[in-house]
Amino acid sequence: MNRNFTKKVVWGMASIMLLASSNALWAAQHPDSAGLSINAGMAGSWANASIPGQGLFIDVDPSTQTLFLAWFTYTAIPQPGNSTIGSPSNKWFVAVGNYQQASTEVELTLIETDGGIFDQASIVNETEIGSLLLRFSDCETASMEFNFDDGSASGTIDLARLTSGEVCESIISN
Repeated sequence: MNRNFTKKVVWGMASIMLLASSNALWAAQHPDSAGLSINAGMAGSWANASIPGQGLFIDVDPSTQTLFLAWFTYTAIPQPGNSTIGSPSNKWFVAVGNYQQASTEVELTLIETDGGIFDQASIVNETEIGSLLLRFSDCETASMEFNFDDGSASGTIDLARLTSGEVCESIISN
């Protein structure tokens, strides 16, 4: 598979930067993959090139039909603070939910975690704060609709895969 995309993942202290160019040409050449459904091959790194420094890691467990994602983003307004590692503006959410067999979308509960301390055992608070609807168009593109329960934010983010989609493609072709 020869797709022209750039990926750069930079880990530094507690920050991540995900950059990718659009996979639109590839997606146009592979319309609506026959037999597409959520599968383990969809696990990996996903982002939107027009929103630098933000993205998702997705994991899929077909034995329990569970999809988990970690969403690396920022607060709406930069936060001042005394962070010794990373930025106090970093915001990491997780989401989890069960998908139906042969489905291309999954509804997830959005969870905010806070209270943790870098490299130390500490009590971490988990609070359900909203919902996500993740829709896969094919093995390379998806969209994420999000809604925060407090009404502070909602919208849709188009996503492109940063890692190879070959496993996903081989699963749907069998």
